[in-house]
Amino acid sequence: MPRTDHCRHDMMKNPYDVTLVVAGDLWLIDRTTAANTRLSGGLAVLPSP
Repeated sequence: MPRTDHCRHDMMKNPYDVTLVVAGDLWLIDRTTAANTRLSGGLAVLPSP
């Protein structure tokens, strides 16, 4: 699909689940999980690997 074709779309949502821990005066990320959720549109707009 040409990059100039703006009539198609693929809407995705990427919610994150993050676990934080306290280390002294700092907050650190202990674990991060990202879930890719396709909401609407077509997969044809995604670039090929």
